Amino acid sequence: MSPPLVVMVMLIGETILAVTLVTSLLLAAKHRGIQHHYLMISVFIIDMVVFKLLMISKAVDGSNGSFPWDGTNILGHLLMSIGVAFLGGMSILLGLRNVIRRDSRMFLPPSGKLHRVFGSAFIVLWIAAYLTGLVLYANNWG
Repeated sequence: MSPPLVVMVMLIGETILAVTLVTSLLLAAKHRGIQHHYLMISVFIIDMVVFKLLMISKAVDGSNGSFPWDGTNILGHLLMSIGVAFLGGMSILLGLRNVIRRDSRMFLPPSGKLHRVFGSAFIVLWIAAYLTGLVLYANNWG
């Protein structure tokens, strides 16, 4: 059985977001604040507005087909996704609150430590949710 088109779009889209997320993390490590800032906000918004809504619509009302798939448990994945939304939103808010702009540069002073903590937790949980989604995909169509 081949996966529905919406599932393939979700798989490809989330994989692109995973690569973009790692790229953004590397930009932060290289002190490229402006690029990190806009890339992370873009990844977060796209993930929340497109992919998380598709996932929730499939999990809640079955509008895109039978879900959760036979033999799978989506609850853990959904709970992780809720945590991702919270941690990502908090990280962005804390980053915006503490960011310093000088000339054409943007950086986070030591007072922005909480942003780094929430951001790190966001990335770890996002990757865990992504991997859980891959396992669900593999269990159904692998």
